[in-house]
Amino acid sequence: MNDPGGQRVAGWIDEYGARLLNVATAMTGDLDEAEDALQEVWLIAMRRHQVLETSPYVGAWLYRVLANVVRGRRRTAMRRRDLLRRFRPRGVDTVEPPAGGTLEQEQIKERLWREIMELPDLQRQVILLRTVEGLSTEETARAIGRAQGTVKTSLHRAVKRLRARLGAQTNVGSREEKP
Repeated sequence: MNDPGGQRVAGWIDEYGARLLNVATAMTGDLDEAEDALQEVWLIAMRRHQVLETSPYVGAWLYRVLANVVRGRRRTAMRRRDLLRRFRPRGVDTVEPPAGGTLEQEQIKERLWREIMELPDLQRQVILLRTVEGLSTEETARAIGRAQGTVKTSLHRAVKRLRARLGAQTNVGSREEKP
């Protein structure tokens, strides 16, 4: 690859690709949708690589772009669903039943992900970046363009909301050390 921009983005793909895909999958709930969103992120990075070449916050920028792309794709999908719902023939049900698991832990995990996806955008982004991706408070704040205090408050509120909705079924936000 002779293009320095292409080489730079290829390096970012190697460095951040797997982690961004994990976050995208968690945000969308669908691997194919996550891969499509991530592809958009890389296209944007190709167009903006010169601006970012000296930035020490490339990772945070990529997470922020990913969050914006997923949000935009979600809005577009909602508009399409609304449009289809308006023009769907009567008696046709387009809602698919959720995939069910037989194991109690799988059901709890599935319910947890559903509840995470129901959180307000900011809380969902913070809980995904902090707990799923393992970013620090500072890294998360940079990634979403918010103050560290906002990140801490959003995480606290997200965990509190998840605990209330899930009850004693899970150890959401538990501070106990894992063996």
